[in-house]
Amino acid sequence: MSNVINFPNEKERITFKRNIANTKRYNIFKSILQLVSKAIYDTLFTIRLTIATTLHYSFCVFLSILNSMNVFLFFFLGLCCIINYFHLGQHFVSPTNYVTPVFIGFWILSCSAQHLVSLIQEHLPFHRICRV
Repeated sequence: MSNVINFPNEKERITFKRNIANTKRYNIFKSILQLVSKAIYDTLFTIRLTIATTLHYSFCVFLSILNSMNVFLFFFLGLCCIINYFHLGQHFVSPTNYVTPVFIGFWILSCSAQHLVSLIQEHLPFHRICRV
């Protein structure tokens, strides 16, 4: 007995070569698509990380500046509130002027700034919002 190998004829050989070429093209396309999608994902991750870190630092710096000026803000904004009180005809708020509540809010924020900074440093809320 002899081993007989049936080689494909011309038409079968052409279709076989086409199938191999299509498989190679599909694999190349698949690898390129994976690289492109990974690059897009990495770029978006970097953008999200940059935004979260920028917000984190800017809020911490803003609150630290408010905390360092706590005593100054108490006297300066208190004086501004007194001047504004008499300017508005002995009222703290008018329909067009909300300066006094904003000043009081800034002073309360400056009093609680140290605790807010430690809270932001511990929990990283902007990184959680951006899912970083």
